[in-house]
Amino acid sequence: MDQRTSPARIITTLAPNSAQFPEVAESYLDVWGNEKHIDPATREALARALGPPRKPAKVKLEPGRCYEPELVAQGGRVWGFMVQLYGVRSKRNWGIGDFGDLLTLVELAAARGAGVIGVNPLHATQGSPYSPSSRLALNFLYLDVEAIPEYARSAAAQRLVKTKAFQRKLELLRKAPLVDYAGVRVLKLNVLELIFKAAKPKVGKPGSFAIFEALREKHGGGWESWPREYHDPTSRAVKRFARVHAKRVAFHEWVQRTARAQLDAVQHRAQQLGMPIGLYVDLALGADRGGAEVWCDRESYALDATCGAPPDEFNPKGQDWGLPPYSPRALRASGYRPFIELLRANMPEGGALRMDHAMSLARLYWIPRGAKPDRGGYVHYPVDELLAVLAAESRNRRCLVVGEDLGTVSAGLRAKLNAAGVLSYRPLFFEKTPDGELAPPPAYPRDALVCVSTHDLPTWRGYWAEHDLDLRDRVGLTVDAKKERQLRRAELEKLARALEREGLDRSARSAHAYIARTPCKIALVQPEDMLEVLEQANLPGTVAEHPNWRRKLPLAVEGWPSDPRIATTAEVMAERSIARGVPQRVPDAT
Repeated sequence: MDQRTSPARIITTLAPNSAQFPEVAESYLDVWGNEKHIDPATREALARALGPPRKPAKVKLEPGRCYEPELVAQGGRVWGFMVQLYGVRSKRNWGIGDFGDLLTLVELAAARGAGVIGVNPLHATQGSPYSPSSRLALNFLYLDVEAIPEYARSAAAQRLVKTKAFQRKLELLRKAPLVDYAGVRVLKLNVLELIFKAAKPKVGKPGSFAIFEALREKHGGGWESWPREYHDPTSRAVKRFARVHAKRVAFHEWVQRTARAQLDAVQHRAQQLGMPIGLYVDLALGADRGGAEVWCDRESYALDATCGAPPDEFNPKGQDWGLPPYSPRALRASGYRPFIELLRANMPEGGALRMDHAMSLARLYWIPRGAKPDRGGYVHYPVDELLAVLAAESRNRRCLVVGEDLGTVSAGLRAKLNAAGVLSYRPLFFEKTPDGELAPPPAYPRDALVCVSTHDLPTWRGYWAEHDLDLRDRVGLTVDAKKERQLRRAELEKLARALEREGLDRSARSAHAYIARTPCKIALVQPEDMLEVLEQANLPGTVAEHPNWRRKLPLAVEGWPSDPRIATTAEVMAERSIARGVPQRVPDAT
């Protein structure tokens, strides 16, 4: 769906600030605290990648704070579940968790007293949810096809689904231990095409994403591999293609609108049930260079660079995520139009947004295209202006904002994020006291989201079993096996001491009791931890070596209401009065 908005409507909320800032850093402190001077050739390459200097757009209003739900603002706390939607099992889905399952989870969570349901990025993608084709569009595989209103009016679609061959395929997809994206895609496309053909819906003017999808189907791959005449979405060739293939373009536009309607319906149901937040969605850092988002707005990106991370203990060669970064010059020249459109496309009305790698609001590690990851450097962004835009859009959508701020974050940036009302992201494994011990619950900050683990980290069970270290050994990611094992065992001893101080054992129940005792405004539970799953969703640094973003939960949603582990977790979270309802006053903590 095309989410673009005219600049005249969006350049309204920013304080004038034409001051220049040092865009390419001369040096930075690495993870070991050493100053790393950036090679002059690298700095020159990054300066070229920024593009030519541009005059910042003249814009107005003012800095402010992000929105908070009344319950949270008055001192209350909210708890809920954080799920990888694709991995949710049910007796009715088509081999991948879908918006119908999400609706069921919202109802189950609300019945247990939860106030929020978090999900992985739902962006349109051909692979990783963190390397999407477009963050302005949704992944149609999450559609609950049989819940589409037009499905009931399509005899052809219903006949196909009822055939023995189709039902056998569905059964295989449901039983598979991993999500078969290709298999799901074929079945859903076949049925969606029949529904669309019978319904003949009026979809209006197509958006850029729908045109891109039709072009991708014809030419394959990313847009850089297409004939040159299709590289520019405003070209005559693209317009001619859209006219010739108008039905296929209209199909993709209808699919996007249908997906958006189903997702919005889930949030509406959460609000009906009295959940103070409802949906908490994840916004990926960037988009694939060959995908629709970059194709639609190439001038906003530095295509001669990629973003990543400098060398550290686990990745001594650095990381290249392969995503082209926003050009700060282009952002300022456009009055932050791309950033505003991105926020509007992803902020649930009355919900919450998690911004992956929130440090990118201030600086991002760029790598000249074709260079090795350790030959990169930091590029600065106009953080005050970006935070002003973020806060304004948050208030407009009544959407709480959480910034994923793991890693090296300066005290200055933390202060700016806090002043803007962006909640910090605090997994239990990483929260430490100055002497290196695990922080006790009262020491956690109030303005934060707390969780036990994340999709990129080992599960609670996997952490104790050192299963992630076994995986790293197996796929060749280990740098110093002996040192990594020693570090983990030292961390496990600290964790055991922290639990013992609270009178807790090493069970998953105790882990959730620990985070429930913090003053953090939001506490999230991963089903993988609650259900004592060994495997983690993603193993950073791997692509084909590990089944990332494909693992399914062991328990179908139909079994959640009667499962004692889920009941116990809900009791643990609720006993500290973080459930929805009358807010409990809690002391502020720094």
